[in-house]
Amino acid sequence: MSRRYREYNFVGGCVAGILTALVSATGDVYPCPHLRLSLGNVYNESFIDIWDNNKLLNLMRDRDNLKGRCKTCEFRNICGGCRAAAFRVFGDVFAEDPYCFKELL
Repeated sequence: MSRRYREYNFVGGCVAGILTALVSATGDVYPCPHLRLSLGNVYNESFIDIWDNNKLLNLMRDRDNLKGRCKTCEFRNICGGCRAAAFRVFGDVFAEDPYCFKELL
């Protein structure tokens, strides 16, 4: 089990920057395939340095930074909302998930 999994008591939902990252063919690192916010480049710094020290990743790993419905949702630690969808619709990676599954129930 990865150190980050234990450290952040991750339960489920959005895994961007918590359990996954995307490294492109050009070396750019992104939190997930759907959230194309470059965190750095492995040709300029090590992946471990990016993974452990990137400010955005560290903020994303703390679900207390979520906004809107996601911040107060009882499923926050189970789901966390899709950070890519929040960014696409609101331009803010911490905004509420506009496609919340609770709205479908």
